[in-house]
Amino acid sequence: MINNTVNSTSEEKPRWKHILGGVPRVLLGLITGIFALIHFNHNEPLGGVPEAHMAFEQAMINAGYFFPTLGVIGAIAATLLLIGRGRALALVLLAPLVINYVLFKVFLDPSTLIVPVIYAILFAGVAYVERNTLGSIFTFQKASQS
Repeated sequence: MINNTVNSTSEEKPRWKHILGGVPRVLLGLITGIFALIHFNHNEPLGGVPEAHMAFEQAMINAGYFFPTLGVIGAIAATLLLIGRGRALALVLLAPLVINYVLFKVFLDPSTLIVPVIYAILFAGVAYVERNTLGSIFTFQKASQS
């Protein structure tokens, strides 16, 4: 007879840790999805923002490709995060966007820094939960010679 039981020494994550680990991922996915939707139809700068913010934003709008590309990347990352598949890929796609968003707010519009700080904390939380998966990205192996 074949024994189909799971090895009792394998460590299984407690249910509360699994749920708690998913909360930042879903929140990050939802916020990223909202940002992606905003970027798809971003064709004029926001009013009531500092001049440097408005000038930078207008330059990106004038480029024509920047905000739609940002929206597509954000939509892909948000979808991956929300369905829970390809989380490492989603984080790799989001890393430069999160860094740019935080730096943009720090240097061009520091009065509204709370949203990027929350976004960066959620990103860091999800990256921490996925640290084992992300670790393989930074592992370099010698190419095998055939």
